[in-house]
Amino acid sequence: MRSGNIEQFKHLSQFRDLKDFNNNIEQWMIDLKSKFTKSELIALKRLIRFSAKVVGVCNAKIATIVSATHEKDGMGISRSTFKRMVTKAKAFGLLTVYETVRKNGSQSSNLYVFNRYPVKEDVSFSQTIELPKEEKLNCPKTSNLLETNNQDVIDKRNDKKYSQYPQLDASFTTNRVPVEFRDFVKCFYDDYKTIEEFWMMYKSLCKAFC
Repeated sequence: MRSGNIEQFKHLSQFRDLKDFNNNIEQWMIDLKSKFTKSELIALKRLIRFSAKVVGVCNAKIATIVSATHEKDGMGISRSTFKRMVTKAKAFGLLTVYETVRKNGSQSSNLYVFNRYPVKEDVSFSQTIELPKEEKLNCPKTSNLLETNNQDVIDKRNDKKYSQYPQLDASFTTNRVPVEFRDFVKCFYDDYKTIEEFWMMYKSLCKAFC
């Protein structure tokens, strides 16, 4: 991607306005704040502030962002801390990062694009999961859920939109997933995205059949 003025990247913004951007960031932080260290959060918040001119998009140099944390946040960070934050944010789906080049072909600063908080899609489970017989209409057990949705999870893990991020193990699972459930699924799939998908399926099935 060719580097240039931030205005030329307006088409990459995923937000209606600054308020919409801030609302999405608040939702992300509910899930992810505990996953970042204190210094990584400083780096993330400073990147968010640099993403206000074109809402959710930033092409500032790392050195500029790092310098701002020393001048304005009272606790400066290092380049390596900023890069660790970006790696985590990409893995969680919070950020998409594009490399840019100058006209002469040399590498320029990265372009950081914040993603919207994912909206839980309504899924018609009656179309994908066989309904239990009337006399056994109980909450589905976790083991049955794993068997029923095994192929679906495999398909998702092979999908390009999942494979673009490095795999993170069960320790990255958000607090909304019970520890017991996480540890059980971990025996089969040590991947936080897969565990959280199973948890959402499990909750939806219980709501539908209980």
